[in-house]
Formats: sequence, C-alpha cells, structure tokens
Amino acid sequence: MVFGFNLVLDTCDPISMVSNLEQAKKRTAELIAKAHRHVYTYISDPSNGYVEVSRFLVHTPDQVSIIIGLVCNLVSFKFEYFN
Repeated sequence: MVFGFNLVLDTCDPISMVSNLEQAKKRTAELIAKAHRHVYTYISDPSNGYVEVSRFLVHTPDQVSIIIGLVCNLVSFKFEYFN
C-alpha cells in the first residue's frame, strides 16, 4: 500500500514543478513589463527633463508586453514540445 502511494507522489511532482515554472515565468514577465511601463512613463514625461527620449525609448509598454508574452509562450511551447 505504501509503495503505491509513493508512485502517485512521484507522478505528481513533475506536474507541480511545471505549474510552478509556468507561474514563475508569468510573474517574471509581468514584473518586467510593469517595470518597463513605469520607467517609460517617467522618462517620457517632459517635466522630468529628459531630452531626445525616442533615442532610448524604442518600444512602448504595450509593445514590450506583447514581445514578452510571445517569448514566454514560445519558451513554454518548446518546453512542452521537446519534453
């Protein structure tokens, strides 16, 4: 009986790890996008004194969110496809 219980636990561990990995990737992507939006908003405000903003603010916050989302989905696809 105990042996069967161990088999069930061993089967659940990889599922749990994948779930945690997906949550970590999602949260990291959200934090990066949020940080970029914050910096973009601050720097693009003329009252903060930054000049020639377009030289270093290449992507809008929405573009960064889309790019990060695509990259995370691609990494997730590769992980699922090759494992």
